[in-house]
Amino acid sequence: MGFVNNNGNDKDKHISIKTKKITIICIIIIIAASYGLFFFLQNSTERYIKNSLFADQKQRQTESTKAISQHINSDLNLVLANLKILGNYGHVQNGNISNINVRNLMQEIYAQINPIADRLFIMNQNGTIILEKAQSDEQTHIGRNISKLAWITKSKIDEAPTFSSGYVGLDGIYRIGITYPIINRNTGQFIGLVGAAIPSMKFFSHYGNLYDIDFGFLAVYDINRNYIATPSTHFMGKNFFGNQVQNFFHQNDIQNRLYHTVFSGQPSSAMYNFGSGERLNTGYPISLLDKPTYFVFIVTPTSVIYTHVDEVLYNQRIETFSLLAGITAAIATLIIFLIKWNSSLYDEVARRTRELHKANKQLDLNAKTQKDFINIAAHELRTPTQAIVGFAELAKLDSEYLNVDKRKGGFIDIIYRNSIRLHTLIKDILDITRIESNTLILNKERFNILDIIHNSVKDISSHCDNINYMVNISLEESVDPSYVVADRARIYQVVSNLLTNAVTFTKTGTIIVNAKVKENTGDGQVIVSVRDTGSGIDPEIAPRLFTKFASKSDSGTGLGLYISKSIIEAHGGKIWAENNSDGRGATFSFTLPLNKVE
Repeated sequence: MGFVNNNGNDKDKHISIKTKKITIICIIIIIAASYGLFFFLQNSTERYIKNSLFADQKQRQTESTKAISQHINSDLNLVLANLKILGNYGHVQNGNISNINVRNLMQEIYAQINPIADRLFIMNQNGTIILEKAQSDEQTHIGRNISKLAWITKSKIDEAPTFSSGYVGLDGIYRIGITYPIINRNTGQFIGLVGAAIPSMKFFSHYGNLYDIDFGFLAVYDINRNYIATPSTHFMGKNFFGNQVQNFFHQNDIQNRLYHTVFSGQPSSAMYNFGSGERLNTGYPISLLDKPTYFVFIVTPTSVIYTHVDEVLYNQRIETFSLLAGITAAIATLIIFLIKWNSSLYDEVARRTRELHKANKQLDLNAKTQKDFINIAAHELRTPTQAIVGFAELAKLDSEYLNVDKRKGGFIDIIYRNSIRLHTLIKDILDITRIESNTLILNKERFNILDIIHNSVKDISSHCDNINYMVNISLEESVDPSYVVADRARIYQVVSNLLTNAVTFTKTGTIIVNAKVKENTGDGQVIVSVRDTGSGIDPEIAPRLFTKFASKSDSGTGLGLYISKSIIEAHGGKIWAENNSDGRGATFSFTLPLNKVE
């Protein structure tokens, strides 16, 4: 009788079950390891991308904070400069406030500073406002005594310009004020001051967000560490280190260290969390009259930085996870895929980064190529243009000597004038390229600047006679010898540019050149002024008068004043322009340091 041996089958079955268990366990381990590896690589990639984004945002925000600080500094100094003009005006110095010229000047200055300040006033020595300019719907303050205001008192005692801390105006609006004392030039006596009031929220909102804390916003403080602009309006006028503000921020040490650093006059940045999410905060002091006076901060929730990338990364994570779930049977392939996918993700980030760098390099290359082309073209055009000018001048002289008929002589004149104009344009372009590439070389020597002025007046006067302009150009006789160490040719170029500009917009009238010495500025300065009776400076072009291509003339390129500004500043001087107070023409002025020693 035979027997069936089931022991082998049971053994094989046991081995098979054991193998399946081991296989299942191995599969689970491999799947878990695969998912773990995937999430690890995914999180590493996300951290890398977010860290890169954060570093870029921090750099951009730091640069933006610095730029905003500089823009605010420039705008407030513009207001102070206009107050200085009003305070030093002759009628104001003499106390003749009712003079129509004072009111006209005040109207002009108010028009210039109105985007910044909404009230301009003159106060007498007793602290009473005697003249003001404000919006038509604003309540007048004439006759009101403001001598007890702290910033008014400080300016009066110090007899110096003052930028105030924040204060609440009579209309309930939070403001900052700027004052300039009126000191009689003859007696040195304080006779009053001129001032401007600036609504702080409106003013600082020009530079950034002051209304929504869910995005990057500004916060501005005065010298006393009090808020003068913030989206959290209930903090206006409150001290940052006071209990109310500190309790709100939970006495955050990182934040406090940041603010201590910036309030000491040093720019800084920090990231912290005071309970409502992480913030990236960059601060920069606003220095006025050579000392930190106000402090601006840009505060950005880090969630804003990651908003777009989080959505992309989330969608990408879902897609990849679905792909993993669909092919769990092919573990080995899945692991390879995960590695390759994460590798491709890194490659994609690197590729896009390379593309961005390549695009930036291409832009830089294009800009450099454009500058090089202009530079080369200008150099190449200069030689043939010089020949054209020379031969055109010879032809002009021959036509005059040989009595060529007027029609042909007119053609020669046209060729000569336009060749001169082309030659001048090429020289201006070469100067621009030297200025922008920092290769403008100054051949300095000691000379009397009056010699340069005499030569310029003589040359431009001769030019006016040739083109039949009825312009009388003269040099004031009451000028003293003024020795400077400078590039003679470049200073001649500046004076000629200013005279040519005056002639262009005058044509009929007078142009007076003046040079006077100002001794109360260190080693002294010479101030050269060109005053004309022409059409004056167009208000539309005034803010960018000394920039490239700023011109209202049909014949001008708008490069001369930009080149002149660069030359004067390279010598350590300043250049400016203003319309004449009588409404006729404009005055262009520049300064150069004096050199008294042989």
